[in-house]
Parts: sequence; C-alpha cells; structure tokens
Amino acid sequence: MDPDSDSRGGVVYLLLAGSAGLAITVGYRVAAAAMVSTLFSVGVFLWDQQTYSSHRLLATALVAYLIVARSDAMWSVTSRQRGASASVPWWPAMLMLTQLSTCYFFAAMSKVNPEFLGGQPLQALGSVAVAAGCSR
Repeated sequence: MDPDSDSRGGVVYLLLAGSAGLAITVGYRVAAAAMVSTLFSVGVFLWDQQTYSSHRLLATALVAYLIVARSDAMWSVTSRQRGASASVPWWPAMLMLTQLSTCYFFAAMSKVNPEFLGGQPLQALGSVAVAAGCSR
C-alpha cells in the first residue's frame, strides 16, 4: 500500500479516497465509505512519516466514529432508499463532541501565554495594528 504519487496507483488511491469522501458527504452507505476513508487515511499515515499531521489524525478519528454512528439514518441518500430512521446511538456523537472539545480546549490553553496575549504573533505580521494606540 505504497502508491507512488506519480504512478497510476497514486491516482487510483486518490480517486477511491475522494469517492469515499463524496459518499460520506451525500450520505450514501456512510459506514462503508467511512471505513474506506479511514483505511486510506491510515494508509497515508503509514505511507511516509512526513505525511503525519495532527489535523489528519483528528479527521481520521472523526471519520472512524462515523463507521458506528449511523449518520445516514435520516437526511441522506441511503435513508431515502431504505426509509428514514429517527433513532441513532448517542455515544458516537458524544465521542465526536469530546474529541473536538478537547482539541479546542488545548488549542486555547496553548494561547494563554504572555507572548500571545501581548500580541507578538500579530506584531510579527507587520501590517496589523494590535491595539488602537500602537504605532509602527
């Protein structure tokens, strides 16, 4: 599972992963599409150490939760074919909420430091005024 980015394998890999993402988006057999998308994303992690990204890891975890979330139970292509179901398990949604809340909490905590609160990252941009009394 090591497709070269210039080979046909890389193109097929990208097309299958994109198709799985499209199926998730429109709600067509979401569990199967989420499984394919998760496997391809894990494949990218294993492909090369330089492809690691914490954003990709978070997205992979959230898509993996869709495998068991039954997110295609109501407003989706699958529910139109099979009939809508008003009940879905609560715990996958809670896992997703906890995952995102933890991510945002630690992102906020990393910003609580004198440099960030003093506006130094914005001053480094040069053209952004940090406060009304600041001059260049």
